Amino acid sequence: MMRTGWIIGCFAMLCLMAGLVQAQTIGTVVGLQGQAVIERSGAESPLSLSAKVELNDRILTRSGAKLQILFDDDSVLALGENSEAVIDEYVYNPTDKKDNSFGARFGKGIFRLITGKITDLNPDRFKVKTARSSIGIRGCELGFLIDENADRILLIRIPGGRQIIIGPAGQPIE
Repeated sequence: MMRTGWIIGCFAMLCLMAGLVQAQTIGTVVGLQGQAVIERSGAESPLSLSAKVELNDRILTRSGAKLQILFDDDSVLALGENSEAVIDEYVYNPTDKKDNSFGARFGKGIFRLITGKITDLNPDRFKVKTARSSIGIRGCELGFLIDENADRILLIRIPGGRQIIIGPAGQPIE
């Protein structure tokens, strides 16, 4: 009987710890105009200035809205009106280069992405995916205009020695 209680207690602790691991804060809303929401664990809630963004949050802007997120590595993601994004991979560890990564999925909308320290530490692990393309970003500033018909990727700034790699969706980016 005592052993069963111990097993149940350990299981409960593991479940609690799994919930804590999933709630990793990766960035902060630093600019907001209009209405935007965050979908977390199936529930939508309005975003506000200084709101924390967690791994796997779905971020949606409404008509006329603009939103800017500053990530822990100083990357910046801006969303224009009627846009949708999910950051589904984010590791920033300045002490171990190989650990660093950024992965996002952009739905329809307009986006601007300025890379931060992750591309300095591990440039091969900074990627964005859309329904039609995969983009490997190696330290630059890009704009995206994505609708039901096309992905338009705008090169805003590419410093010397940096690059981007664009390929079809579902294909590995080398």
